[in-house]
Amino acid sequence: MPIEEIKPLDWKRFCQSITQSLKEARVTVQVVNKRGAIEEVISDLPLHSFRFDSSDACRDQIVISAGESPTRSFTVTDPLKIKLRHTDAGEFNPLEIQSEEGIVFVRFDPSLRRAYTDFLAA
Repeated sequence: MPIEEIKPLDWKRFCQSITQSLKEARVTVQVVNKRGAIEEVISDLPLHSFRFDSSDACRDQIVISAGESPTRSFTVTDPLKIKLRHTDAGEFNPLEIQSEEGIVFVRFDPSLRRAYTDFLAA
């Protein structure tokens, strides 16, 4: 399964393309901590936003908001890498975000194909 890394300078634009292309898509977020334990923090909820925030000079964040009232949010602090995993069917799932705290896997239904195509076209 090929893996493609999104360059840090493109993170903001990539996150914007996810929000624009996949708003209301179903999203599941799983966190794998440094000990290898997996926790599902968002489970099959409609996506509201997926944004990159670099407004704090010391700390970048990716904030994922999903669900209906009340909205659930999860923040990835200090992301190091964003990777797309290609499936054999030509889709992109899951999105992998590596951070100091562990690895976050974000799965979308439908997959990231449309968001990635929009990102490349911009």
